[in-house]
Amino acid sequence: MKCLVLVLFVAGCFHHRAHDVAASFAPPQPGSGAIDVVLESPSRGMSDAVDGRLVVDGAHSRKAHVEGVPAGPAHVRVAVGGRCESEGIIDEEVDVRPGDTTTVLLPGPERHRACMIATGVVHFALAALLIRPVIHLAQHVARR
Repeated sequence: MKCLVLVLFVAGCFHHRAHDVAASFAPPQPGSGAIDVVLESPSRGMSDAVDGRLVVDGAHSRKAHVEGVPAGPAHVRVAVGGRCESEGIIDEEVDVRPGDTTTVLLPGPERHRACMIATGVVHFALAALLIRPVIHLAQHVARR
């Protein structure tokens, strides 16, 4: 049981990392391009739509790469907001060039300091509660 708690604790630590997202507007065709949506700081809930089609839904990410976007003008809508973040929607008009990647650089979501402090205190308290069982488990394994 204690081993399970340790595994879940370690897995939870790695779960919080933002990752780049790859999405497809449509299968890449000759003459299509790509759009990179890049936030200055990651969001826990980034959603992207290109010409009204949702391509990324609620990802914990800083960057989304969208393939297969038809060349020409495109409307990009980015919504951000997750735990401890202000929600926001940003609309951008971009020109997609065939065979090229158009980058849209946007500000990241604003953080709520009080929420971040409270989350940090909770994480610290949970870690403090788990230290003793983890040390006990390590001593038990070392005696074997």
